[in-house]
Amino acid sequence: MDKDPLPDVVLEVDHTTDVRPGKLEGYESWGIPEPWVEVPDRRARSRPASLVPGLTIHLLQAGAYRASPVSRAFPGWRAADVHESVERARPFRADARDRGTPGPDVREARRDRAGRPPP
Repeated sequence: MDKDPLPDVVLEVDHTTDVRPGKLEGYESWGIPEPWVEVPDRRARSRPASLVPGLTIHLLQAGAYRASPVSRAFPGWRAADVHESVERARPFRADARDRGTPGPDVREARRDRAGRPPP
């Protein structure tokens, strides 16, 4: 990390754990200005009950993070709007055992591109 500049934003998609206790401290120590934590609406079986769906934007101020409804790196971007956009575009299953497996929308789009009618 000494050679390349740090990113302005880091996006964590949190399906099954709570990144806040450990990872945010790491981002803080590196000086990452704006980590975003996205918790999908669709609940994975192993997700802690304490995780509430939505996007949280954390802004680094005076060496500590505070939650913000808007991004500093992308002025005008609101956490609620980004979460809604991510949810609409999500083509993958949220279940951890199916991680990386294309969901039905992706499979259907692939069939359409291959010139076969959808089932």
